[in-house]
Amino acid sequence: MRKIIYFCFPLLLSLCAVSQNYTLEISIPDYVKSELTFCSQFGDKSKILETIVTNDDGTAFHNITDCEIGVYRIYFENEQYFDIIFNNENVRLSLLAAAPVETMQVIESSENKILYSFMQQSYALSKKIDVLNYFLTKYPKGKLYKKVQKEFDAVSQEQLNLSKSLTSVNRQSFAARMIAYYTNPIIPKEIKEAGQENSYIRDNFFSFYPCNDTLLINSPVYSGLALNYLRMFSVAGNYEASVEGFKKAAINLLNQTAPNEKIQTHILKILIDGFESLQLFTVADFLLETYGAKCISDDNMSTRYRNITELRVGTDAPILIMKDEQGVPYPFEYKNRTIVVFWATWCDHCRQVIPQLDDYFRKNNRPDIDVLLVSLDTEKGDLHEFLALNGISLPVSCDFKSWGGINATSFSVYATPFYFIIDKNGKIESKPYDFEALMKVLK
Repeated sequence: MRKIIYFCFPLLLSLCAVSQNYTLEISIPDYVKSELTFCSQFGDKSKILETIVTNDDGTAFHNITDCEIGVYRIYFENEQYFDIIFNNENVRLSLLAAAPVETMQVIESSENKILYSFMQQSYALSKKIDVLNYFLTKYPKGKLYKKVQKEFDAVSQEQLNLSKSLTSVNRQSFAARMIAYYTNPIIPKEIKEAGQENSYIRDNFFSFYPCNDTLLINSPVYSGLALNYLRMFSVAGNYEASVEGFKKAAINLLNQTAPNEKIQTHILKILIDGFESLQLFTVADFLLETYGAKCISDDNMSTRYRNITELRVGTDAPILIMKDEQGVPYPFEYKNRTIVVFWATWCDHCRQVIPQLDDYFRKNNRPDIDVLLVSLDTEKGDLHEFLALNGISLPVSCDFKSWGGINATSFSVYATPFYFIIDKNGKIESKPYDFEALMKVLK
């Protein structure tokens, strides 16, 4: 026993060191007794970590523990926000809620001093660049044009010098790594004169922005980068050509990041979520099927990949396990055309579509169709309350194991609501992408 104690003591000390506390202190005089939502901002999505409340003078305190190095987003109640970098240091800020970025003063935190010094100065320079660029694209060449062009070049160089001066002291700081991706490249004079700026940046994009810094996964950098790159492949007035361009750009991004699985997986998620939000499901599926096998270390991506590759339309549907009135499990038999809906009461969209689906089958006699609602809830009370409140009459199954339940696992469910239509022979007939698509199939 004594040996174990001696062995564990240094381990305990190391654990204490790892879980060191840092303090976030924010002074917002025009935001008293109000909530701030503290979120991680790794990519283009915010994940809520904590709710902080300001006191009588607008000051809020938060102990930062067990947080990864990266960018965190703090939301006001009106959905305005500002970002901070956490890199194992205390952070003290003073700002106004009415204009958080413009009024930001970083009292303590070397990372955020670099970031906000760049953001505030760069914003003013970017406004100048936009005005000058507008003139250059609208007015004919001449003496005034050359004068504006010269000023445009000077301001662009000033912006580049700003980033160099702010990052030269500590090039490996998180802020410096981010700023490198927020700095516009200098375009050669002959390229500008030929009006080929867009194609020049597009062709040299990965020289300017190599997409090889794993640490920046914990920031919005790569989501902004992917969006800007895709925009360069848009074709004005031609939707089909734009979609093909976006697909080509996505392939380029994923091929560029292939040497680093973590970055490639991160960008693949960004692209798939983006294409799905644009209803470009065929592009999202193509990317997942083509690149998903390389990202199996990510649980969600691995599940998505299995869903696309193993549960194709026309293949046998997985066995669906139901329970009888005594709670005994049994395999459901696909006698009719069957709609299987995976959903949960904590999913806002599900709370809308489940009552609509139930209402449809109340009003329409469809003996040729069976409907099964497979809930991913973990709390019986939440599920029963929702069913009773909405008077749901369709059959509901739930093993209260969430994503780890036997049905969710066998059907490779990675999002809610998720729809399967299975024919009477037990084959997957279709997987409607949304409720509207499901309704079209029914009607």
